[in-house]
Amino acid sequence: MFVSFMKRSFLSKALPCVSGLCLVVGALLFTGCNTDSGNDDAFVDRQFVPLGTWVSKYEGGEDSYTIEAGTLTYISSYSGTWKGTIEAAVDFSPTSGVLIVKYTTAPTGEYAGHTDGKNYTGVYYTEYSADSTDFADAWLPDDPYPTERAEASSLNEALKLFTAGNEGTHVGDYGTYLK
Repeated sequence: MFVSFMKRSFLSKALPCVSGLCLVVGALLFTGCNTDSGNDDAFVDRQFVPLGTWVSKYEGGEDSYTIEAGTLTYISSYSGTWKGTIEAAVDFSPTSGVLIVKYTTAPTGEYAGHTDGKNYTGVYYTEYSADSTDFADAWLPDDPYPTERAEASSLNEALKLFTAGNEGTHVGDYGTYLK
């Protein structure tokens, strides 16, 4: 009799806690885990980033990318100069990918093409090696030569826009850059 009283007493106290815990776990499982906080400033895992100063092989030093931990500076005498923070790096292969960059200094120059409110752009790279890489800024399709940069309003939009599948849309030609 004492044992049966103990079991009932324990169960009557534990049952509400266990059922409450089951309810919470069930609700979490039902709603799932949403990793998108809606905050475009949230940290995005940076995969491989081709760090260093890369100078155009063909332009005699008039065109360069300086990529440091988390920042990118592009300097060109003909297509604009701009700076930004690298918000994401997406690898397509061990030697290619895209850097998603948020402008900190808007593009200047003849082909600035910066649209107010669209603060993200993509810089594609391919054929990476320790001393040579091909780079290309993302441009809107234009025939025969692009004149306006492809840009996005948010990091989430940029991650959807600058993909391996869209590379052919945004890149006509790559330039070779030496370290």
